[in-house]
Amino acid sequence: MNQKLPSPWGIVNDYSKTVVATAAAFLAFTATFSSQFIGRTQDQWLYWCLIGAWLLLVAAIGASFFTFGRLTGFLRKPGSDERKFLFPANVSFFCLLAATALFFVAAIRTVGTDPKEEASVAREVAESFLAEVDSDSFGQTELALVEWNGVAAEWNLMFASNTDTAWVAVEARRMVVSQFRRN
Repeated sequence: MNQKLPSPWGIVNDYSKTVVATAAAFLAFTATFSSQFIGRTQDQWLYWCLIGAWLLLVAAIGASFFTFGRLTGFLRKPGSDERKFLFPANVSFFCLLAATALFFVAAIRTVGTDPKEEASVAREVAESFLAEVDSDSFGQTELALVEWNGVAAEWNLMFASNTDTAWVAVEARRMVVSQFRRN
């Protein structure tokens, strides 16, 4: 029973390939479905969480490629210090782990947002906007319609009175992006 142990350099090589494949798949997955996460909340921090997660995923891929380069150089030069490629291999793993954690924390917080609460915030923003723009007729208007436009990532609100109708679009970052008034 003479069992041959695998080469430690082959293990690090396979490990780095796994990190690259996992990070690339995770990057593609999060980029594909990011609009569904971003469109569901008005929190600005979510954008920064996604950008941070994507940067960490790119760093994980870059550190793995650096590991490949160091590993290839190590095999060509006997006697080189093995820490030269073990450190970037560990960096790639921790970047992948941190990106995963950051994305899941953002996703859990996003899934936990209440659409009714988001709509009421959009209503407050639209009402304060209309009160500033047209304070004379605003007191006579009532909210007639609230709808979410997922394509534009904005709330569309219609305020109506006996004489006119005002449409206000409030984007996810609580900014009024358009107003339309019809008499």
